[in-house]
Amino acid sequence: MQNNDGDMSAEHVLEHDAVGIYLGNLNTVDSDLDLPSEGSLGSKITWHSGEILFVSDEGKITRPTFGVGDRVVPLTAKLTFQDATLEKQFLVTVIEQEASHDIRSILPVHVNIRMYDIVRLPAFVIVEKEDDNFSVEKVKWDDFETKSFDMPGNFDIFGCVENTVLKAVAHIKILEQMTDDRSKDSKKRVFEFPGESVKLLEGSQFIHAQNTFLQYLLNVDDDQMLYNFKVAANLDTKGAPQMTGWDAPECNLKGHTTGHYLSALAKAYACTKDDKIKKKLCYMVNELEQCQKSLSSMDGFHDGFLSAYSEEQFDRLEEFERYPAIWAPYYTLHKIMAGLLDTYRLTNNEKALVICTRLGKWVYNRLSVLPQEKLDKMWSIYIAGEFGGMSEVLTNLYFETGINEFLVTANYFNNDKLYYPMSEGVDTLDNMHANQHIPQIIGSLKLFEAQGNRKYFDIANNFWHIVTQDHAYHIGGVGENEMFNRKGAIASYITTKTAESCASHNMLKLTKDLFTHIPNHTYMDYYENVLVNHILSACDFHEASGGTTYFMPLSPAGQKKFDTFENTCCHGTGLENPFGFTDAIYFKDKVTLYVNLYIPSEVTWDEKAVTISQTTRAQDMTKVTFRVKGAAQFLLKLRRPSWVVQPVVISINGEILQDVKLNDGYFEINRFWNNDEIELQLPYSFHLHRTSDDPTIAGIFYGPLLLVALSDNPEYMNLSINENTICDKMKVKDGGNSFELEGNVFIPLNQIYHQKYSAYFKVNN
Repeated sequence: MQNNDGDMSAEHVLEHDAVGIYLGNLNTVDSDLDLPSEGSLGSKITWHSGEILFVSDEGKITRPTFGVGDRVVPLTAKLTFQDATLEKQFLVTVIEQEASHDIRSILPVHVNIRMYDIVRLPAFVIVEKEDDNFSVEKVKWDDFETKSFDMPGNFDIFGCVENTVLKAVAHIKILEQMTDDRSKDSKKRVFEFPGESVKLLEGSQFIHAQNTFLQYLLNVDDDQMLYNFKVAANLDTKGAPQMTGWDAPECNLKGHTTGHYLSALAKAYACTKDDKIKKKLCYMVNELEQCQKSLSSMDGFHDGFLSAYSEEQFDRLEEFERYPAIWAPYYTLHKIMAGLLDTYRLTNNEKALVICTRLGKWVYNRLSVLPQEKLDKMWSIYIAGEFGGMSEVLTNLYFETGINEFLVTANYFNNDKLYYPMSEGVDTLDNMHANQHIPQIIGSLKLFEAQGNRKYFDIANNFWHIVTQDHAYHIGGVGENEMFNRKGAIASYITTKTAESCASHNMLKLTKDLFTHIPNHTYMDYYENVLVNHILSACDFHEASGGTTYFMPLSPAGQKKFDTFENTCCHGTGLENPFGFTDAIYFKDKVTLYVNLYIPSEVTWDEKAVTISQTTRAQDMTKVTFRVKGAAQFLLKLRRPSWVVQPVVISINGEILQDVKLNDGYFEINRFWNNDEIELQLPYSFHLHRTSDDPTIAGIFYGPLLLVALSDNPEYMNLSINENTICDKMKVKDGGNSFELEGNVFIPLNQIYHQKYSAYFKVNN
């Protein structure tokens, strides 16, 4: 749009500058906004808040008091250029203040330690509130003469705790000898198959989604993904367009999507062996190598640094700067390192490992000179101190290189605010950011595998049980507006901003890793629910847009919004998700094949020289057929899903087996297999999933599938059903693709595209 002189029209200027306005993550705002007054092409911008009590016209934030709830405030930008004007509205969610309940008591700290060992006390203690919930508070321990002791005995150390006059106490027991805290069980009991050993077969939404996202990846502009890195390194951007949203040049999180893109390409290649994907990946790595070399030679940069911005954000974090002045620099660094490491591990790209190793040494050199007290404070800062899976990726880098500095560095990211209460099995998650902390727990489990300290396993396992039992919606997703809430509070937080997708992405990683140590069906029951009802539901496989939902709306009249422009955290993990659909279907040990998920697929077990395939009808797991190609002796373990309602029938070559052993939730069949066919009949029906805090609010499942009602009614739908009547009242239509109850049409959530729906209902108690 140009005028007669060939210059850009006023309307074009306004449209360009409106698109360029970026205010950061507006879903969880707790500090003042930086509102621009001028666009990049010269338009003037003024601001008007729809509720100045919480957001002023100047961007000053006043958080609602606890109990009032978060407030969504419309904030309007008015752009003016010459005689033209344009308005653009933003929705700002201002999160309520933390609960101010008085502290009733402080739980004592117990430490057993050997003589001469250094005493290290947690930087946080667990406090019990007057409302019976638990939280953590910062503690400053009293000085004592020595941090190690040369004789056995017992003594107490006291400390001052923020927000109370009560004193903390640490009971310390000095022992002449202690049992080794390294666990003999730190090695995995079962193992994943290599990515190329498992492939999806036709006949499911999973393969359709994977193919759709593969098409998207093949069409991504690699130079656009490299744009911010090239700018930071003073290299030619080759005319590529700028990144957008959270990766826009003016955004402090830029670079994170590129890291996810590397991981997605690597996982896609492992799944498909598509040479075009590998070519893109090699190009990305070669260009990032040049960026790293250029950055390392520039003034103000240190050797090995690689990012889409300078080292300034890291400097400011060490000065305890808060969001939005900076935005989680180590979070972004993790995505880049993880992408490089995935590239090496899945495609044997040695150059990617070299780049990642240099970057890991940069992290070590930076953090190794900081005192523990400073690290503790950095990691406790909301959003700015979010570091993603740094401890995980550094431990994995240690596994690949054997360089001990990386394991040392991984331990720099230990977060007492999370790790200490989880080690004690105490739920202190209320008002904590969900996806900020799930990757830290994955890191804890990796440290257990590397160091053998049982404490790190207990942290991860306790966290998993706390979250899945008391903080998960019926689809297994967690977090409302990105935050954990009170223990058991589900019905109270059913909104349009429930179940952040990348939180589920990371919960699946944690679940799968825990399963390798404790191969119990409980983990895979949860895994299946999240995979089928959240992750598959969250990706846009209707067109090759690369879109993923940020939140999965679960309130009445919910509607999915697939992120394709904002480049949110969930868009990043969403690029990876379809290429992880095979991750947990099969596991193995030397003599056993575990079948965890009933998804049309095929696995090649090289050690046994056999291939096992399974097929089902789309969206129907009532009958699963397995075919063994080859001959070998092994134990086949088939998971008995929690949604099965009648006895399971298993037959081999048409002959029904009697009295099949059931152990840890798995049917066990040990025999010499020789080109056999196994049929598994898994009968299921309808059941309710009630919320713990309000049993009259429930979701409806058909076997493993969450059913939602097509409805644009913003109020809860009232259904006259309970556990005893739902099977009789729900009618199956269209061969099982849709259902009818009391005049309402229901379909699985993972079949919903842009329709409005209800996922929870008012039912008879």
